[in-house]
Parts: sequence; C-alpha cells; structure tokens
Amino acid sequence: MKFFVSALFSLVVFFAGQAHADDCSLQRVVDMPITYDDHGAPTVMVTIAGTQHRFILELGFSISALTAALADSLNMHRTTSANVGAWVFEMPTDKIASVSGLQFGNVVIKTAHFFEVPKLPDGDEGVLGLDVLETFDFELDLGHNRAALYLPNSCPGAGVYWANSSAAIPIKMQKLGNILIPMMLDGKAIDVGLSSEGGPDLMPTPVTKALFGIDESSPDIKPAEENNDLNKFASLMALRPGAEKMRFFRYPFKMLSAGGLAIENPNIVLFTDKPPSQCIDKARPNRSDWDDPGATITCYGGALLRLQLQQLKQLRMYFAFRQKMLYLTGASATLPAPTAIAK
Repeated sequence: MKFFVSALFSLVVFFAGQAHADDCSLQRVVDMPITYDDHGAPTVMVTIAGTQHRFILELGFSISALTAALADSLNMHRTTSANVGAWVFEMPTDKIASVSGLQFGNVVIKTAHFFEVPKLPDGDEGVLGLDVLETFDFELDLGHNRAALYLPNSCPGAGVYWANSSAAIPIKMQKLGNILIPMMLDGKAIDVGLSSEGGPDLMPTPVTKALFGIDESSPDIKPAEENNDLNKFASLMALRPGAEKMRFFRYPFKMLSAGGLAIENPNIVLFTDKPPSQCIDKARPNRSDWDDPGATITCYGGALLRLQLQQLKQLRMYFAFRQKMLYLTGASATLPAPTAIAK
C-alpha cells in the first residue's frame, strides 16, 4: 500500500559556507522578485546547476517539485518511491528527482530531493515549497512583488527591518511539514493555513458549524458568486471517493486577528465538505490516494481556515522558521531594506 500525502518528504540540505547569522544583524542570501504566471500564481527564479528556472512559490506545500522536462534537461537522477508519494496540485506522483547545485545567492544546497510531475501550467518548471524555504528565514512581500531569503536569525523580531513594530505569532509545525498560524476569528481561536493560490480565503462548513453554529441554512448566509478559482477548487476536491457536489457561501465575519494585527471584514468563502468518517471530530484528512479505495487515510492537525493570495497581498511577513515565529505587518510599511549579503 502506498501512502500519498499533499505535502511530505523531508528535504535534507547541506550548506556550503556559513549556515546562520552570527549576531542579530540580517544576512540576506538573495532577493527574489515575484512575477505572476498566466493563472495568477506567484513565481520566482530558481538557480539549478548555473541556469535559472521559473518556479511557483507555494506556502501551502511542504514539498518542492519540478517537471519531468526540467529533470530531463539537467540529466537528474530519478527514483520511484515504494512507500511515499505526493499530490502536486491535481497530480499524484511517486517519482523523486535528485537535485544538485540548487543555489540561492552565494548559498549552495549541495543535494536536494524534489518530487517530479509530468508538467505544470504556463511554462512553470517547478514548485518551491516549505521544505526549501524552511532552511532559511523567509521574507514575503506580495504587495510589492518581492521575496527574500536570509540566514536563520535567532533574535526575536530582528527580521522586521521595514517597520518599528510587528505582530509576533508562533508557528505550529505539522508532522507532514505544513505550517499553521494560530489566529482569532470573531473571538474564536482557529488554526490558519497559508496558500499562494488565487481566490478568496476558504473555510469548510463543518468547521463553521462547530465553532460558530453557522452552516448553509443559517441567517445571513448568502450563496457565493462562482468564479474560476472556486470552480478549480471544487474540481480538485471532487476527486475524493464519495465526494458530493460542493457549494459555496459567504458569511459576514467581522474580524480576523493575531498578535495585535487585525483584518476587518475578512473575505472568507465557506464551502460544504464532508470529511471521511475516520476524521470526524478530528482534524481534516490529508489528501490520500483518492483513486485507491484501499489507500491509507491519516487525520492530522489541518488548517481550519486557509488564507490565500488575495489576503496575503495585504500583509508583509517574515518567517523565522528556527524560532518557529511569524512576524507580520500591513503591506504598506516600507522602511529601507538591509544591505548585508551572506557570503
């Protein structure tokens, strides 16, 4: 039996040179200008074996992936796993490519392992996920179309050079490598996931029913307008065995907040969802091999709300992964950037 997950596979990396900042000063590894592909996904350029390639930047994946064409062009060694697989967007895969010469600025990751997928849309050549990003500290400023990697810094708040203060939020690290951000939604504690996909923020009705007593029959609920992002999400979720037709709704939530930062009238879309019986009263399941009725289904601490690209553009974030902290402000804060470059 093969175990498929939406985000797994530990990445073991080895740095050439300094692996962390010696003091509280920021040591920038590389600036990463962000562009968007034809589907609106944020992309960055990744250097492999001295050549640059366009990768989707995805905070919702704990794994990284690349296309078969890129693996072929760089003559990468490939293996097929007997025990571990991953879903990359709509595509299941159990093929793993060994990546040599993955480089960010002056930092070289000697060996990494990416899942291989047949292809990606819009000429994208890979997906850069948390397994790579968590090796560094990571700044994400979608409002100004830029990201940056830094050597890990152990000093609380040192990464927020662009503002005099910031919200500081602990990061919950899931067993499968994803991250959760504890927040408050209209006075209720909720674990929030992050995703670089387009569209509004998403929350399943079993969660809203459990936390707020709200479902599709509640007052103030209105059908959500259909759009390509919601249709794409519904099509993906329909792959599950026994899946029912998904419906989308809106509810006027008032406030999403964390660490002193508040988002008024968050743009949240509710969707009907029926988790497998094994996961009732637990966290939502991982994306197991939905085409195989005998595949393992594992429940784990999943996100109850997912913040997506539209909301993330309103924030400026610094992920200090070794501190297990997220520091964030509104996107408008713009003090000058540091100049120290990691050697």
